[in-house]
Amino acid sequence: MGRNIVLRSTEKLGERSRLWIAQDVSFVLENNKGTEAIEGIYLPWIEEELHLRPNVFEEMCKLRLLKIYHASPYSPSRSQVSSSKLRLLRKVKVYVDGDLKYLPNGLRYLHWEHYPGKSLPSNFKPHSLVELQMPNSKLEQLWDGVQ
Repeated sequence: MGRNIVLRSTEKLGERSRLWIAQDVSFVLENNKGTEAIEGIYLPWIEEELHLRPNVFEEMCKLRLLKIYHASPYSPSRSQVSSSKLRLLRKVKVYVDGDLKYLPNGLRYLHWEHYPGKSLPSNFKPHSLVELQMPNSKLEQLWDGVQ
């Protein structure tokens, strides 16, 4: 029921409060169509590569939940697939063209599997962050200085 309310709230994808349909998320992120209306983004998988601009989240100042998870829609068990084939199924498909420049300070939940950067944006002040999950990322340090 809640999903239907969000879907009917507006035709403009960037003005919906929550995005979870892979095609909608891809369109908004790749075309920098995000607005302050967006509070949650959940991207469980995508079929094609997604290239993000470094300032992709700049207009999404109310974003509280960001989950980018690279699970295949077909998730076989490890016993069914060799480890090399399993790696192909979970291939990284979300890239940032350069270093990510901005994450909203109000972010409460951040899960980004295979995060491509070596650190989070230096201007990110995670005072509201409750949970941080960055599995298989290239992170070397979370941020510069004391947060």
